Amino acid sequence: MTAACTGLAILAAACGGNPGFDERAEASCERAHDAGRSLSKPSPLEPFGSPERIVYGEKMVSLFETMLAEMKALTPPATQSATMDRFLDTIDKAVDYLRQGIDVAQARDVRKAERLGVALEANWRSADRFAGELNLSECAFLS
Repeated sequence: MTAACTGLAILAAACGGNPGFDERAEASCERAHDAGRSLSKPSPLEPFGSPERIVYGEKMVSLFETMLAEMKALTPPATQSATMDRFLDTIDKAVDYLRQGIDVAQARDVRKAERLGVALEANWRSADRFAGELNLSECAFLS
């Protein structure tokens, strides 16, 4: 590392920055997006609560749990810490909604599933807003 780079890294740390935070956070979200795209989606003809849909839901929960663990291991710049906490809280809530969705699907409770779907979408909108505030474009899930 050159003296100039070292000086910039020290200055950024002194100002509450965390060199590399954005890149690591974006990489974690990108891995989650890639993993989600690589999953075999159940056919639209599969009935609600089918084993194929349950397995898909469980895989989605797993990939978001992995992303959440990776993101919680990061230390954001001090100026972004509160927003990052809110972002992580919304992802944690999304994982909870997805888990509930699996239970509801297994019980074949369509009404509860519809309510959960509305809550989950609102939650994703909040997560996307926080991702925007953090300038983490890869972490926006509905955009």
